[in-house]
Amino acid sequence: MLEFEDIINELKNLSKKIIIELKNEEDSILNDYIKGKLIETILKKCPFSSHLIRSVTQKDNNNNRVIDEKSMRHLLFMIVGGVNVFSTKRGEDITTECNEFKSFYNKLNDMVCNPKRETYINEEYLNNVCILSCLYHDIGKAIATEKHPSEGYQIIEGLGAVENIDTEYLTNKDELGADESEKNINNITKLDYFKNWLTKPLNKNDNNNHDNNEKFIQEKEYIFRFFTKLLRYHDIWGNITTGEASIVNLASTLDITESIPEIHLVFLGHLLLLNIADQYATESFFDEVKKIPQHINNDLLKKVIKKYNEVSEIISETKGDKESIKISLMEIAERERSTVDRICYLLYESGIKVESPKVNDILRSVCGGKYATFCRTFGAVRLCYALRFFKQIAKLSREEKLSPEKQCYNIVKILNRIVITYESLINTNKNQGIITGIEMSWLTRNEDISESIVKSLIKRSPNILSWIDDEISAFPCG
Repeated sequence: MLEFEDIINELKNLSKKIIIELKNEEDSILNDYIKGKLIETILKKCPFSSHLIRSVTQKDNNNNRVIDEKSMRHLLFMIVGGVNVFSTKRGEDITTECNEFKSFYNKLNDMVCNPKRETYINEEYLNNVCILSCLYHDIGKAIATEKHPSEGYQIIEGLGAVENIDTEYLTNKDELGADESEKNINNITKLDYFKNWLTKPLNKNDNNNHDNNEKFIQEKEYIFRFFTKLLRYHDIWGNITTGEASIVNLASTLDITESIPEIHLVFLGHLLLLNIADQYATESFFDEVKKIPQHINNDLLKKVIKKYNEVSEIISETKGDKESIKISLMEIAERERSTVDRICYLLYESGIKVESPKVNDILRSVCGGKYATFCRTFGAVRLCYALRFFKQIAKLSREEKLSPEKQCYNIVKILNRIVITYESLINTNKNQGIITGIEMSWLTRNEDISESIVKSLIKRSPNILSWIDDEISAFPCG
């Protein structure tokens, strides 16, 4: 197993090679990485190597694990994006000129380097931890694709489900990249082993006196918590920009034990950069859709940075108090304008283009006298895997030559039905400071069923909303 710094150097060198290939528009060497070279050179040298490998592989007809090329390509671009946004390059290889991004980046680095922060960490080391999180961000897919951020968190932090998957494939040795002599170490030791591996660079600043040892322990815990939270919440900013979540969901990422505004802002800023790196492999985030995408779309960059600045102002005004932050974010999420914007994001990501005023008109038409109630309630809802279903609606609706306005109407009807069905639960959870998650993955679990539901929706079958009700569920999600 390689040391932390060696893994980071491997990732940086890999990113340089891929950037050269991107600029030359050559894909042949990149395909070699996708087909397994990356696993040979990096993944097997990491802690929890077997989980990393499993997250980018699938079983073939002979029950053998083979590379899933889509997952591997995403991981490669994630690494390229991460190395570029978490380094002194400041994203210059994946972004065009974007003054808002540069200003955000400079403010974030100023906060990291501020010696007044109680958990001040060397900027380069913190960025390297974030680069490592790019490699590990989808490790939860070793257990399940749905809700993989929380599964990944459990692999590293809780180790709760690790022992129960593919026992013939996973061993303690694989999980840690450890020597055979360490094969039988218990779960607590595994956790400490990884924590020590991740935070080993901090030892260089430790002079072994009592004060420094105490500071080292504090820094070690902060970095480990920072890393695991990046894994756990790496999809939050993405969900906000797609409309699946409202801005209030960011409150769940904040550490309740911290009250210093800058500590919250540093984490949310790096979480945002991680999301930008994650979106680097997503077509909708680019100026042009190419075989090998080049630059992140500036308009989308500006949108997400505007959200960050909005949250930043609230955190500063509330002096970092988590409950006050959540209340202020909920007030924003409940606004009528925020609700319409959020539905516009959902439609856009689904491939449906309807102007904001028209979306507002349709929403008022569907909700009637409960328009304001819908806005207040919907702000406390997080949609889980809704876009899969909405994209299916858009696809089949286009085939039936339905107008974008009619497609919007159908989706708004579904959203309104969700709010009506779960209104009591949503409000009860909201009063306790909890967001309600709406699980919608079952709507697309089977292609034939999904198609039947959408076609019934398009034909306005009288019982279609009840059918959709049967395929979704609600749960508290923080």
